[in-house]
Amino acid sequence: MPTPLPAAGPGNGEPEGGPESSLVDHLAELRTRILICLASFLAWFAVAWWQSDVLVRLALGPLRQAFPTARLAALTVTEAFVTTLKLSALAALTATLPVIVWQAWRFVAPGLLPRERFWSRLVLVPAMLCFAIGVAFCYLVALPAALGFLIQSGDFLVLTLSYAAFVEFEMMFLVVMGVLFELPLLLVFLDVTGLFPAERVRENRRVAIVAAFVVGGILSPPDVVSQFLVSVPLVLLTEAGLWLSLAARRFRGQPGAGPNK
Repeated sequence: MPTPLPAAGPGNGEPEGGPESSLVDHLAELRTRILICLASFLAWFAVAWWQSDVLVRLALGPLRQAFPTARLAALTVTEAFVTTLKLSALAALTATLPVIVWQAWRFVAPGLLPRERFWSRLVLVPAMLCFAIGVAFCYLVALPAALGFLIQSGDFLVLTLSYAAFVEFEMMFLVVMGVLFELPLLLVFLDVTGLFPAERVRENRRVAIVAAFVVGGILSPPDVVSQFLVSVPLVLLTEAGLWLSLAARRFRGQPGAGPNK
């Protein structure tokens, strides 16, 4: 009579529960990290709502810079409340972003290879920094200049804008500019992976310049000043991406060589 095989269990070299237990552990960890992010967001939202007057003044900064006498109007009963609520939520999300990135990294990092962890660390901080620089450039330079050109009124006119419409326009412009400032990192990634080497970008520099102005015309308000304020930084960011691609090659010990060589 054959001897029955022992049942699998913690005493026989297999974890109790098997793959199901591992999946439950991962889901529990994911839940914990989501709760941490949510708690951080709620805490920052409470602070942002408490300081909503400061947020509104910051949001109206570019408009005040271009038109000190400009006035905003709430066209519906709930417009002022809802728009300020959105501003507070956006400020809280921005403040929580480092926590979200850190918690996502802690969750994903154990499953990455050492080389993948190295490149992820190398990219995360510059990516956030590039986005912040793009938002700052838009807030301090591009947006006031665009508003000054778009809204031209004489001394005999009183400028009155919708509060919600202006804030939505401003937030869209800030996010677009922040994303566009990620272009150098995108070019480095394409060069490192060999999908689009820096040599091809350099050989097609004229096409890249035309493409920058086309993209600037699509993403910016329909005026020449706004288009230049978006397109010229795109051209400069493309050049910065080429320079960073060469620097990344030297860092990897491939000076002057294409990633596929």
